[in-house]
Amino acid sequence: MYGDIDLLQTMGSTFGDFARKTMKIVFTEEELKERILPPQRSHLSRPSLDLAKFRIVNDAIRIKYKIDSTKYDAFYKNVLRRKLSDFLIEERRRESIKSARDLIRTQMQTNPPSSHQLMPVLVNVE
Repeated sequence: MYGDIDLLQTMGSTFGDFARKTMKIVFTEEELKERILPPQRSHLSRPSLDLAKFRIVNDAIRIKYKIDSTKYDAFYKNVLRRKLSDFLIEERRRESIKSARDLIRTQMQTNPPSSHQLMPVLVNVE
């Protein structure tokens, strides 16, 4: 349980999908975009996700997929960590792509292209 949400009821087609959806429930959008997986390393510039919340996510994954607690560390290290790390990278990338799209949309609204810029170029292929 996280607050009044039963995380085990979260639907996921795979453990990775379940983990991503669970992280979206437990963490805010800002946390997912600005932080990295725990534990924090001194040489990294980004702070890590809240460890207590991260334990909740890991416990939900372990319980939902019936992974023995003695084997979960190896599962996390060898399989899950990479998926979660990629998920956080994609969350950051998604935000930057959205910002770029919004910037282009704003520019297009303030300076619409002239008709000659919209004309397709025809190439004669003979």
